[in-house]
Amino acid sequence: EKAILLAQEINTKEEKQRQLEEKMEAERRGNEETMIQMKKKLDEEMRHQREEAQCAMDSKLREQAALLEKGFKEKADRMSEEIEDFRRKNENAEKE
Repeated sequence: EKAILLAQEINTKEEKQRQLEEKMEAERRGNEETMIQMKKKLDEEMRHQREEAQCAMDSKLREQAALLEKGFKEKADRMSEEIEDFRRKNENAEKE
């Protein structure tokens, strides 16, 4: 009878050990999956930030190009006015 009780106790402890190992394995897999998901999310956020930074840089470059173009156009317009003014002065000087 003691041997039967001892065998039952051993079986019970082995079953508890097996359940504990299964629970630990399930937690490990769960933690591993959580880490994979967190890494994916972090990678996605970093990709998104790089895209936003690139868009901001592209916008600044377009703005810079527009300002340069505007500056050159304004300078060219001023030069045209100066040339026209010089032409008028020359014509007036020739008439006098």
